[in-house]
Amino acid sequence: MTSFHLEFRAAPRLFSRTAACALALAGAAIFTGPLGAQATLAQRAQVDSIFARFSTAASPGCVVGADQGGVPLIRSAYGLADVERNVPMRTGTLVEIGSVSKQFVAAALVLLEQDGNLDLDDPVSKYLPEFPDFRDLGGPVTIRHLLQHTSGVRDQYELLGLLGRPYGSVVHTNAEVLELISRQRTLNFPVNSRYLYSNSGYTISALLVEKVSGQTLQAFTSERIFAPLGMPQAQWRMDFRAIVANRAFAYRFSPVGWQQDYPFSNLYGAGGLITTIDEMLRWTAALHTGKVGNGTTLATMATPATLRDGSRTEYGLGLMAREWRGVREIAHSGSTAGYRAYLAHYPETGL
Repeated sequence: MTSFHLEFRAAPRLFSRTAACALALAGAAIFTGPLGAQATLAQRAQVDSIFARFSTAASPGCVVGADQGGVPLIRSAYGLADVERNVPMRTGTLVEIGSVSKQFVAAALVLLEQDGNLDLDDPVSKYLPEFPDFRDLGGPVTIRHLLQHTSGVRDQYELLGLLGRPYGSVVHTNAEVLELISRQRTLNFPVNSRYLYSNSGYTISALLVEKVSGQTLQAFTSERIFAPLGMPQAQWRMDFRAIVANRAFAYRFSPVGWQQDYPFSNLYGAGGLITTIDEMLRWTAALHTGKVGNGTTLATMATPATLRDGSRTEYGLGLMAREWRGVREIAHSGSTAGYRAYLAHYPETGL
């Protein structure tokens, strides 16, 4: 009988300021058993011991889940979703998943390419004329460059900080970031000569989805991704003031104890997706079994960038493709204010 092996690995930085971790691989519990079998009581106890520090009476919590071949192995919730009101975290609690959101924007653009509405190698300026071409720096910057973090476009949070408008101090919008980038006259490096993670690329990419589709990012992803895959609760934080029922609060630990650390921002695309552990796992299972788009979506997204000197990065389109302990891993982490998330898929085992 074929067996699976799942190891929850140590990741202390992941939880340093967490309120809700949508999918965390942490610690050292090992699962071995037949494909699709649920975790045993002993294995669940191992996982519980790893996350015991989140189960105290006053601790912000997290949610952990693992599937194989679309079959649930484990779902566990720990700690509190709302410390002030003593509301427990549940496996169905909604959390914000930070940069894990990027793969949904990338997928939206891949779907638009499959529809024939754009080419990922089109210049960004073809659709957003205010976006500079940077031709004197090896441009034009293409959609693919933005998604692969090879554009050289400066990160929005660094630029906003230099303007005296740092993240968390004022409410920012995607339109503001586009205007800020449109005023840039240089890049961090010539186009496609290096890899450097830049949130700006995905904020601009969200605007590209909206410009090309004629819909909001919420409407397009709901129609093409969330509804078809059975993700009715997935939603973008396009207005931080909106009421989202059953959402976990975000926190950080300070010298005086836990404090709220919520993303008071209207930026979306680089982050900002709110969803549940079940929906995250349903999404990645569909992506890896060819149920998103025309069946080539994963191959497009998981192909790492090739730089102008011929070297390759580990980053594709919203996904990192690499090895962990000799096993191929396709994954992404996320961090927004006090939220932390991690979603990984291991193609060799369907885990």
